[in-house]
Amino acid sequence: MIPPPVPSGGTVSLAAIPYREPSMYAEHRRRFLKHLSTTGTAAVIPTNRSMVRNHDCDFRFRPTSDFWYLTGFAEPEACLVLLPDLEGDGPGRSILYLRELDKLKEIWNGRRLGLDAAPEALGVDEARNIESLWEDLPECLTGYEEVVFGMGFDAERDRKMGEVLTAVRGKYGSTLGRLLYEVTRFLLQITTAAPKRSP
Repeated sequence: MIPPPVPSGGTVSLAAIPYREPSMYAEHRRRFLKHLSTTGTAAVIPTNRSMVRNHDCDFRFRPTSDFWYLTGFAEPEACLVLLPDLEGDGPGRSILYLRELDKLKEIWNGRRLGLDAAPEALGVDEARNIESLWEDLPECLTGYEEVVFGMGFDAERDRKMGEVLTAVRGKYGSTLGRLLYEVTRFLLQITTAAPKRSP
């Protein structure tokens, strides 16, 4: 499914997003978590930011395809963190970082889903404020051998992820190894391995 373009202002109408049908995206996450668990790998999947076109007008927003495939969520400034179970065969955890509700900004830029509504609407295990993402990540990633994270799209984000890895390896004494950049490659492995429908 191709993510919808979002009108200038940063969000899309709630009626245009399949929040009421989260099972497909939950299944995508389940398969991805299962795949990640085989190598002790976590995943940090951010979406795009709003981009200013001129003055106070933004370009039409489009979420990244990887993020959309795993969430069906079309708001900017969000990030999905997937943490496989390191202790056994549990389902792992999905944490969605997104923006808080803001009545004033929503008047101009459109409604937001918000933290309280996100778990039920999107089927994720937990929702947290996007402002706490980089502070939370070192603890979240401790114990994993690798992390899937798409680099090369946002220099500031890449720098912050580098700081997270340094913190994990130092403060937390983790053996976290390398970044696996090609998020799409991992998703393709899952989709191509999925059972095919009968004609």
